[in-house]
Amino acid sequence: MRLAFVMKRVARLCQREIDIRSFSSTNSLSANTIGFIGLGNMGLPMSLNLAKGNRVVAFDTNLKAMSIAEESGIQRASSIEEIGASECSIIFTMLPGCNVVNDVTRALLDSDTGNSYTIFVDCSTVRA
Repeated sequence: MRLAFVMKRVARLCQREIDIRSFSSTNSLSANTIGFIGLGNMGLPMSLNLAKGNRVVAFDTNLKAMSIAEESGIQRASSIEEIGASECSIIFTMLPGCNVVNDVTRALLDSDTGNSYTIFVDCSTVRA
Protein backbone atom coordinates (compact mmCIF):
# COMPACT_ATOMS: atom_id res chain seq x y z
CA MET A 1 0.00 0.00 0.00
CA ARG A 2 2.82 2.40 0.84
CA LEU A 3 4.60 1.52 -2.42
CA ALA A 4 1.44 2.34 -4.40
CA PHE A 5 1.30 5.77 -2.72
CA VAL A 6 4.97 6.44 -3.50
CA MET A 7 4.54 5.37 -7.14
CA LYS A 8 1.49 7.63 -7.57
CA ARG A 9 3.46 10.52 -6.08
CA VAL A 10 6.42 9.87 -8.40
CA ALA A 11 4.06 9.65 -11.38
CA ARG A 12 2.53 13.04 -10.44
CA LEU A 13 5.98 14.62 -10.08
CA CYS A 14 7.03 13.21 -13.44
CA GLN A 15 3.84 14.53 -15.03
CA ARG A 16 4.47 17.99 -13.59
CA GLU A 17 8.00 17.95 -15.05
CA ILE A 18 6.63 16.95 -18.47
CA ASP A 19 4.04 19.73 -18.32
CA ILE A 20 6.73 22.33 -17.54
CA ARG A 21 9.32 21.31 -20.14
CA SER A 22 8.83 21.54 -23.86
CA PHE A 23 7.98 18.08 -25.13
CA SER A 24 9.23 16.70 -28.41
CA SER A 25 6.53 14.98 -30.45
CA THR A 26 8.99 12.73 -32.27
CA ASN A 27 9.39 9.04 -31.48
CA SER A 28 13.00 9.50 -30.45
CA LEU A 29 13.93 9.29 -26.79
CA SER A 30 14.02 12.64 -25.04
CA ALA A 31 14.81 14.20 -21.66
CA ASN A 32 11.11 13.85 -20.76
CA THR A 33 11.30 10.07 -20.87
CA ILE A 34 11.10 7.75 -17.87
CA GLY A 35 13.35 4.71 -18.15
CA PHE A 36 12.39 1.38 -16.61
CA ILE A 37 14.62 -1.71 -16.45
CA GLY A 38 13.18 -4.96 -15.14
CA LEU A 39 9.61 -5.90 -16.05
CA GLY A 40 9.00 -8.81 -13.71
CA ASN A 41 6.19 -9.38 -11.20
CA MET A 42 6.62 -5.93 -9.66
CA GLY A 43 8.34 -3.98 -12.45
CA LEU A 44 5.73 -4.55 -15.15
CA PRO A 45 2.78 -3.23 -13.11
CA MET A 46 4.88 -0.28 -11.90
CA SER A 47 5.94 0.65 -15.44
CA LEU A 48 2.36 0.30 -16.71
CA ASN A 49 1.18 2.64 -13.96
CA LEU A 50 3.84 5.21 -14.84
CA ALA A 51 2.92 4.93 -18.53
CA LYS A 52 -0.64 6.10 -17.84
CA GLY A 53 0.48 9.72 -17.86
CA ASN A 54 4.11 9.63 -18.93
CA ARG A 55 6.34 8.53 -21.75
CA VAL A 56 8.16 5.35 -20.67
CA VAL A 57 10.94 3.43 -22.38
CA ALA A 58 11.76 0.00 -20.95
CA PHE A 59 14.13 -2.91 -21.24
CA ASP A 60 13.86 -6.50 -20.06
CA THR A 61 15.32 -9.78 -21.27
CA ASN A 62 11.85 -11.38 -21.00
CA LEU A 63 10.27 -10.92 -24.45
CA LYS A 64 6.75 -11.69 -23.19
CA ALA A 65 6.94 -8.91 -20.59
CA MET A 66 8.31 -6.53 -23.23
CA SER A 67 5.40 -7.40 -25.56
CA ILE A 68 2.85 -6.66 -22.82
CA ALA A 69 4.59 -3.36 -22.11
CA GLU A 70 4.62 -2.40 -25.80
CA GLU A 71 0.91 -3.20 -26.14
CA SER A 72 0.32 -0.66 -23.36
CA GLY A 73 2.26 2.09 -25.12
CA ILE A 74 5.67 1.63 -23.53
CA GLN A 75 8.57 2.04 -25.95
CA ARG A 76 11.01 -0.87 -26.21
CA ALA A 77 14.70 -0.14 -25.66
CA SER A 78 17.12 -2.49 -27.39
CA SER A 79 19.57 -2.41 -24.46
CA ILE A 80 20.32 -1.03 -21.02
CA GLU A 81 22.84 1.29 -22.64
CA GLU A 82 20.11 2.77 -24.85
CA ILE A 83 18.15 3.76 -21.75
CA GLY A 84 21.31 5.19 -20.18
CA ALA A 85 22.05 7.25 -23.28
CA SER A 86 18.45 8.41 -23.74
CA GLU A 87 18.60 11.44 -21.43
CA CYS A 88 15.82 10.08 -19.22
CA SER A 89 14.64 12.36 -16.44
CA ILE A 90 14.40 9.34 -14.15
CA ILE A 91 15.40 5.68 -14.46
CA PHE A 92 13.78 2.96 -12.35
CA THR A 93 15.18 -0.53 -11.91
CA MET A 94 13.35 -3.52 -10.46
CA LEU A 95 15.78 -6.41 -10.66
CA PRO A 96 15.98 -9.98 -9.26
CA GLY A 97 19.40 -10.02 -7.56
CA CYS A 98 22.43 -8.09 -6.34
CA ASN A 99 24.67 -9.19 -9.21
CA VAL A 100 22.09 -8.04 -11.76
CA VAL A 101 21.66 -4.70 -9.96
CA ASN A 102 25.44 -4.20 -10.01
CA ASP A 103 25.73 -5.15 -13.70
CA VAL A 104 22.84 -2.90 -14.75
CA THR A 105 24.10 0.02 -12.68
CA ARG A 106 27.57 -0.37 -14.18
CA ALA A 107 26.11 -0.50 -17.71
CA LEU A 108 24.08 2.65 -17.04
CA LEU A 109 27.09 4.51 -15.65
CA ASP A 110 29.26 3.40 -18.58
CA SER A 111 26.67 4.41 -21.18
CA ASP A 112 26.98 7.72 -22.97
CA THR A 113 24.61 9.70 -20.75
CA GLY A 114 23.79 13.11 -22.11
CA ASN A 115 21.75 14.14 -19.08
CA SER A 116 23.68 14.86 -15.89
CA TYR A 117 20.41 15.35 -13.97
CA THR A 118 18.99 11.84 -14.30
CA ILE A 119 17.46 10.46 -11.10
CA PHE A 120 18.21 6.77 -10.52
CA VAL A 121 15.75 4.78 -8.40
CA ASP A 122 16.48 1.14 -7.60
CA CYS A 123 13.32 -0.60 -6.37
CA SER A 124 14.84 -4.09 -6.26
CA THR A 125 14.10 -6.19 -3.19
CA VAL A 126 17.41 -7.97 -2.75
CA ARG A 127 19.94 -8.63 -0.02
CA ALA A 128 23.14 -6.62 -0.07
